[in-house]
Amino acid sequence: MECNACSKSFNGGQYILKNNKKICTSCFNEKLANICEKCQKKIEIGNKDLSYNNRHWHEACFECADCRASLTQIPFAEKDSSVYCERCYDEKFASKCDECKNAFRGGNLKYIVKGRQLHERCFLCSKCQVPIRANAFVPVEERIICIECYEANLAPKCVNCQKPISTKGLEESGKSYHHECFQCSNCSMQLDVKRFSTRGEKLYCPQCFENLFGIKCEECQKILSPGKIFVSYNDKYWHKGCWKLPELLE
Repeated sequence: MECNACSKSFNGGQYILKNNKKICTSCFNEKLANICEKCQKKIEIGNKDLSYNNRHWHEACFECADCRASLTQIPFAEKDSSVYCERCYDEKFASKCDECKNAFRGGNLKYIVKGRQLHERCFLCSKCQVPIRANAFVPVEERIICIECYEANLAPKCVNCQKPISTKGLEESGKSYHHECFQCSNCSMQLDVKRFSTRGEKLYCPQCFENLFGIKCEECQKILSPGKIFVSYNDKYWHKGCWKLPELLE
């Protein structure tokens, strides 16, 4: 048998099978051997050829670009064409938890809350120290409070049902309400936040307020609707059509 590159006989010597062609070791080392990324020398037959992302190293040359530790038996990562051990990569490039200042490693969950990035183990309720994970929480100033602690300690109480308001509520005259508890004191209808009236401590829908407190016409005893023209005389009121001259009144 002979080398497909130089046609010399192997004479019982070694050869390399490359693309179904038999190549002698001399031709392989001269023409086909990969170049080591670090030392730029050929990786000849008899040397381990370590490959990563179509790049090649001698075994002794495959080391961390920062601390020079061998990468043959430990996790590593690439950045800007250089390879680093896991520790050096984390110190130089990995994003870090704003609470514990340690790096986020592969497989770590990252929670971003009010611009801060946190490990799952660091994403805790500021009061009970229980991990929040995917549960609901309330940001209070710089603190993170789970719903249970917020309702027990910080949530405003609805003046109607006396239960804590943990999500959306509304406020009227310094008092807090659930949306569903913002009701007319007379008919219990849920109020439109833009159309209601107050009398004392109570809330009323427009219809109930008009029926209970509206000014009545002295003649027909019907409510004088807001926006309508009416006549006032001696602290009494009439619809325009119900008004009669004083001398004609009985």
